[in-house]
Order: sequence, then structure tokens, then C-alpha cells
Amino acid sequence: MCVLLQPNTSISPGNYDPENKEDNLLGPSGEIRVFLEGLAEAKDVQSYVKAHPIGDPAITSSHADWDYYSKIIRSFGKKESSDH
Repeated sequence: MCVLLQPNTSISPGNYDPENKEDNLLGPSGEIRVFLEGLAEAKDVQSYVKAHPIGDPAITSSHADWDYYSKIIRSFGKKESSDH
């Protein structure tokens, strides 16, 4: 679950829809490929991910379901952070 990861260490791209001919997320100049090419060249992964967000935003204390997610975080013994 991404809420348990360190900030800026993952991305959550939307679902790929093969029926949607306009969806080039995975294409040669698609968002994922461009992101990964930049990531491969990055000197600092977390800084790159922070500067180039893809997909769903991180779950933070302002999320509508934060009460649920904060229980999960506490159950794993992690400190809650507004960065998540």
C-alpha cells in the first residue's frame, strides 16, 4: 500500500485502457515512457519523482479517507506524516 511508502518513492498511474485509441500512456512518447527515461537519468530518484508527479496524488491528511489510512499507518507502527 503506497500510504506506507516513503514520500516520493512511487507513482500511481491511471489504468491503461487498450480500447481507448487516444490513450498513449505506454506509447513511444507516452507519459510513463517519458517519466522513466527521465528517471533513468536522474541523480536523485526522490527529487525527480517529487518534481514529476504521475497519476493519483499522494494520500495526505487532507484526503477524504484519511481516518481509514491513518489507522493502517498506526497498525504498522509508523508515524503519521503530512507528507504521505
